[in-house]
Amino acid sequence: MLVVLTLGLLRGSAAGEVDALRKMAAEKRQAIIRFQFQDKDKQGGIDGPYGFFVSGDGTALCDLTAFAEKQKPTAIETFNGRKLAFPVILGIFPDSLIALVKFKYQPKVWIDVARTVPAMGTKVAVLDYGSDVPAAIGPLLSRESLVTSEYRQNRFCTYLSIGSAIRLRGTSTSGAAGGVPVIDGAGAAVGLFVGATHSDRQVIPICLPLDELPPWIEKTLKAGTTLPFPLPDAAVPFDPVGSNPEYVDMADAFYRNDLLAARRHLKNLKAAHPQSSCLRNMEFEMAGRTGETDRLLDLAAALKPAPGAPQAECFDYYCKLGLARCMTGDVDGAFAAAEEVIRISPENCSAGRELLGMLFATKGRNEEAAKWFLAASAISPEKIPILQRLEKILGNLKKWEEQEKVTNQIFRLEQLYSR
Repeated sequence: MLVVLTLGLLRGSAAGEVDALRKMAAEKRQAIIRFQFQDKDKQGGIDGPYGFFVSGDGTALCDLTAFAEKQKPTAIETFNGRKLAFPVILGIFPDSLIALVKFKYQPKVWIDVARTVPAMGTKVAVLDYGSDVPAAIGPLLSRESLVTSEYRQNRFCTYLSIGSAIRLRGTSTSGAAGGVPVIDGAGAAVGLFVGATHSDRQVIPICLPLDELPPWIEKTLKAGTTLPFPLPDAAVPFDPVGSNPEYVDMADAFYRNDLLAARRHLKNLKAAHPQSSCLRNMEFEMAGRTGETDRLLDLAAALKPAPGAPQAECFDYYCKLGLARCMTGDVDGAFAAAEEVIRISPENCSAGRELLGMLFATKGRNEEAAKWFLAASAISPEKIPILQRLEKILGNLKKWEEQEKVTNQIFRLEQLYSR
């Protein structure tokens, strides 16, 4: 039944809805703000991150990375090239990547922040600073907790996933980048675009939901306090490796499956950032991708959190320990790790459920495997690899009708993400 309901989210709507959303996106694009920084190692500048005006008095929400460095950006511009002076920093949204700032500028166009997240299946648009055409238009498909390694310590963050292929900003002059708004058909900002997750070469656009921000914005504006620049280290939760341009090069090489280049970048980054938890996570992922099973257990052990560590640190450790044990043939040990994952997992997190499905499938216990893959797909209906595993298990169980429904769902998702 859950699969049937999910399929309903993927059915197309009238072309008029998409046309209206495109028109709204072209108008609201005028509210976007671009930050530029000088590249320390290469000629030219680094384009982005971004932000957007949320009122006509110059108040804006911006990607926190715009203020995470000790130096100010070399340029701040509106969509039409109007230069802006460095803003006053009013606050940083707790446990998030968003800063509230105020410019000495009165924009003609701004974007209201939605107080609720639209129902799953609602079409949204990812705006593009460099083009009137949105970088992506598609339905919201899930609201899920994921562990992010961008911080000094792993954290759970809630993300909205979007069912669409995405035009990411790279060397071209257009495409989505961190900090651009995601709007609904009414033109309200429902999310702040942060990037994409990659799963077996499926690229899924994700954004931070903004529904909790309006009361915080009102409270912060009423308080009238400001933050200094440069920001105190305690106010910037990022792993410092994220500001190194070579980190982007490493991630890009990894997701292109150019593992030789990715390893070269990783080696250089580890020398510069030996304490980076983000790099320890990437080294584990890289070893798994290349089948270096002899290293996986040692790499997982290096991630073991200290007593009293945040729950997300423990969750990530047991996930990786379970995978490492499974890949080295210790399935019983992997089950013990997976049980810990489920114990500390947020309700809206699919990783532990998917892991248990994989382990039961390894044991040939297809009924239990189907149960856990179905539970994972109910949380993450957009993730094709989970559905492919469920499809295979249902075939093993000779549940042809259920398998056909999953096959159809995979087909619809492949259409969404390949446009």
